[in-house]
Amino acid sequence: VACGSQTIVLGRLRTTRQLCKLCPAPLQHCAKTGLMGGTAAAAGAISGTAVAVALQPFDVVRTRLQACAAAGRPRTAVNAVREIAAEGGAARLWRGTSAAALRVGGGAAIQFGSLRFLRTRSPPDAVNDAFIGAAARGASVVVMCPITTVKTRMEASHVGARQYRGVGDALVTIVRTQGAGALVRGLPPLLLTNVPFAAIHYASYRRLQALGRDYADGWTLNLVAGSLASTAATVATQPFDALRARAMLDLPMPRSLQGLFAGFVPRLAKRPLQTTLIWALFEDLDKRLRTL
Repeated sequence: VACGSQTIVLGRLRTTRQLCKLCPAPLQHCAKTGLMGGTAAAAGAISGTAVAVALQPFDVVRTRLQACAAAGRPRTAVNAVREIAAEGGAARLWRGTSAAALRVGGGAAIQFGSLRFLRTRSPPDAVNDAFIGAAARGASVVVMCPITTVKTRMEASHVGARQYRGVGDALVTIVRTQGAGALVRGLPPLLLTNVPFAAIHYASYRRLQALGRDYADGWTLNLVAGSLASTAATVATQPFDALRARAMLDLPMPRSLQGLFAGFVPRLAKRPLQTTLIWALFEDLDKRLRTL
């Protein structure tokens, strides 16, 4: 039987109280672990939502570039920004923000809550950090995949994609016209993008934090470690992100290296910044929530 960081081999027990009496961990351990997981999920949801809303234009531009490349009409990032703004002003750069807030905020809550749970049960080393980072992110990706599909479709409006009135309308329309399977069609490339990203990022982030504690602390350390780790992970997983976007938009797969790197510039500008800010905000919020 696993209890916190301890494992006890027992015979038949009639009640949970009997198990708790035999457990060598402190009596408050289970409650404390659950509370810490709750604060991690709350801090993750708040930080993820705030950063997702602020950086949504990068995703809109990236999705536009990937959709145009798949349609045989490649664009530069500057041209994409001009086209999107011409469709309805600068506000169009925040197209799909409601889905982005749900996806990133909800996904961050699942990811950080899972990380806290797994970290209390694994010794701190690079291999374990990579594994628990990948597992936590994988759980988040699977749960939030339908919302990710909706977000991508809403961002791709005016590039051969239907206009949606909101998240609910998009969900209903996609299921009615293409079946429920369309909501998870991009799950394999989504996992191929996010699981390696999280493994590389989390293991690198923790290692860089450990190496940098003699030189900096707090926000400075978290920002530097986060930016270096997330940049490396972003570059390594770019081809999978191109496959993910095309699968979710129901577009042909790329046949060239150029197609695999469509949208790379806005992704490189946004993904490390988003990940770094979410983690820095999370570390600060989590610490504050645990003192309440």
